[in-house]
Amino acid sequence: MIRKSLAIMAMLVGMVDIASGSTRVGLITYSSKVDKKFDLNAESAVRAIEETIISLDHIEGKTDTAAALEHVRTKMLTSEAGDRSHIHNVVVVLTDGHSKDKQATKVRIGCMVLVSTFTCIAPAKRHKRRNREETIESWGYPPVKTA
Repeated sequence: MIRKSLAIMAMLVGMVDIASGSTRVGLITYSSKVDKKFDLNAESAVRAIEETIISLDHIEGKTDTAAALEHVRTKMLTSEAGDRSHIHNVVVVLTDGHSKDKQATKVRIGCMVLVSTFTCIAPAKRHKRRNREETIESWGYPPVKTA
């Protein structure tokens, strides 16, 4: 399921105008810690971004979504990292599990909404007795219908 999710993300990257600089992409991975792959201003070659996404490995550990969102807000969405104040940001989270600290994640989501559009892609793998809508709802969002 993770490979399919990554393939979809790579396909979406291929559909936006990155080469001209009008769209910028940054990438982090996270579990117990955040690992920056590249900032918004670091990569403009669509194929290189697609290949990086496709080659990502699943990281074992606790799902610290709060730390990931904090990193994006304070480190990636800065002018030094390529953020442009006059352009609206879109943050996409692709996750395989529940955040280890639901309350902290809800707080970080609240902070993110102030600076960007926040989109949660339904979890990459299902957990026992929990469906995608329940997982997203547990983050503090209403249920989202997924295909």
